[in-house]
Amino acid sequence: MKELKRVTMFIILLLSINFGHSQLDYYENDVKINSQKQVLKTNNSDSIVHSIPSPAGSANGITFDGNSLWVASTGYTLYMISPTDGSIQKTIGIEIGYATGITFIEPDLYVVDRIDKRICKIDTVSGNVIDFFYTPEDNINGFPSGLTWDGNNLWYNCGGEVDTIYELNLSGQVLSQHKIIGDVPSGLTFDGSNLWSINTDSDVIYQISLPDFILIDSINAPGPISSGLAFDGEFLWVSENSEGLIYQIDVGDISSISFNELVHATLNVWPNPTSDFINVEIPTETKTVNFKIYCMDGQIAKSFQINENKRSDYYQLNLSDLKSGIYFLTTNLNDRSLSRKIIIK
Repeated sequence: MKELKRVTMFIILLLSINFGHSQLDYYENDVKINSQKQVLKTNNSDSIVHSIPSPAGSANGITFDGNSLWVASTGYTLYMISPTDGSIQKTIGIEIGYATGITFIEPDLYVVDRIDKRICKIDTVSGNVIDFFYTPEDNINGFPSGLTWDGNNLWYNCGGEVDTIYELNLSGQVLSQHKIIGDVPSGLTFDGSNLWSINTDSDVIYQISLPDFILIDSINAPGPISSGLAFDGEFLWVSENSEGLIYQIDVGDISSISFNELVHATLNVWPNPTSDFINVEIPTETKTVNFKIYCMDGQIAKSFQINENKRSDYYQLNLSDLKSGIYFLTTNLNDRSLSRKIIIK
């Protein structure tokens, strides 16, 4: 039934895009919008648990560092605030006048510079730019927005003429790219298994599966100018700029995981690229491990079930029968999915 729901929603999305029309979007550009966008607002179980005041008039992006929320805005300032009452715990000055997306990769912040179309690594003490790289669409009329970290790579939303979600490594290399679901993408976050992306035009938040990039579900945003997204291990946080509030939202069926687990758990794979075998290390003790290898089109190319008791050791998988190309290796760890891109030579 769940798979049928996914397929049905994806077909509805394709049909609604085909019957769309043009108008000026949030970025003041003529873009395709979905004239049947209400159809996708299917999940009525979303619940506002809590709200706190935003520290800035335009909270473009938010992220969670394990204890506090960080807010990116205009005005050359980043704010660290309490998720309990919204009180400002710290401010740091930065050289970015229009910050949009933001994500925490311990111990630093990565911030999207909309004007110069850069993603900057920011020191959380001084506010200095430690390093940066230009966004993939720097020579195109794109509008840089949301940013998140999945434990291995960055995911980055870009609207305007681009309307694409990019997967990037920390050097800015594009690992994969996908046309956005909906229009006018803004905030982006990762819940340990799936991406969540805000459509600012229709005020819908989409849940998107990885690595197959399939629309799972959608919920209503809490207000008409919802922009930033964060995940704290249990709840979504959404910044809404018309009322100047940041909402904590219970979205139901997300597995509750600790933030440290989300940031530090890794799926180590070597050698990569490979032509025959790969070794896979997972940081947990388990008696049965299931691995799946996905093609780029989301089809399962191969699966493994290994019944061994391992701890901080590795498993060897035979991939010699796979054709050359890019694949995704996935496994479950503490009720969530981990994935790594692998290349077969």
